[in-house]
This record gives sequence, C-alpha cells and structure tokens, in this order.
Amino acid sequence: FMVKIKKLLDHEDISDDDIKELIASTWGNPIDEVLAVKSKVKEKYTVGNFSNITHLQLEMLGEKFPQLLEGYLDYPSLYSCQVGATKAEAGIYERIQGYNPIIFIDDNETYVKNAVTAGWKGIWLTSYIDQFEAVRSVHTATSTAPAAELKVANSIPDLEKALWEYGIKT
Repeated sequence: FMVKIKKLLDHEDISDDDIKELIASTWGNPIDEVLAVKSKVKEKYTVGNFSNITHLQLEMLGEKFPQLLEGYLDYPSLYSCQVGATKAEAGIYERIQGYNPIIFIDDNETYVKNAVTAGWKGIWLTSYIDQFEAVRSVHTATSTAPAAELKVANSIPDLEKALWEYGIKT
C-alpha cells in the first residue's frame, strides 16, 4: 500500500510516517457525543463496529483513537479490509447474524438502506456526515427500505430517541 501511495504521489522518498500523517489528516476527531451513546448502549447490549477501512487505516485508527475500538474487541466487528467487501455491497450485511435486533447507525443513507433491506433496523445519523465519504460516494440507493425500519437522526437526542423506539434504552 505504501509503495503504491509513493508512486501515486511521485515521491519515492516520502516516509511511511509522512504517508500515515497524510491519511490521518483526513480524519476528524472522534465524535465524543456518539461515543458516549455507544458506551451507554454497550452497558446492556452488544455493540459492534462495521467500517469501510483498509488494514493500514484500522491499525492507525487503533493508534490515534483507541477509544473507538476499546471495549468492543469482544463484540462483532466487520471491516471491509478483512472481508473483501464494502458497505455499498448488499451481501456484506449477511455476514453478521445471530443478534436481534441489529440496529445499524451510519452517516451514509445508502448504507443504512442496504442494512434495512437486509433485515436490520437502520438509523441514518445526519448530524455527523463524513465529508470525505460524501465526496467519494457516487453510488445511489437501489433498495426500497421500509420506512418503519429506517429512522433519521439529525442530532444526538434524535439518535437516542430512535434507539428508544427500537427498544434500546440508553
């Protein structure tokens, strides 16, 4: 990966640390409010991580923001780099089973609709849209997600309300 980046940048002499810093610069700070909700939910329910991420990004994320992964290592995690598929692909949602309900929270409407189509409940969290994801996102929603299984949260109180409506008490 690093070799490819160096070639793309046309700088074979750039250090791996400089490339990591470049990648990390695209990340904002962890969203403390969302992490607080996740921690409260984790006290009573299974909470997992599901992310479109490379192996390098996963390693870096654990180094830069360990609180995002701490406490969730024993819970289901699905990372695109480990399964060879992304949240844009409907089949990836079939890889997590055995939990009821599965509530998927994401800032990308298409991914939430894909999860709902797969039988999950979904919350589209619009207050923290990942601007880089929004720019990269060129696919359109192809699913017809049932409205009852898809909620829109424009704030943390909206997120907590949506979780409450799905039976998750925070």
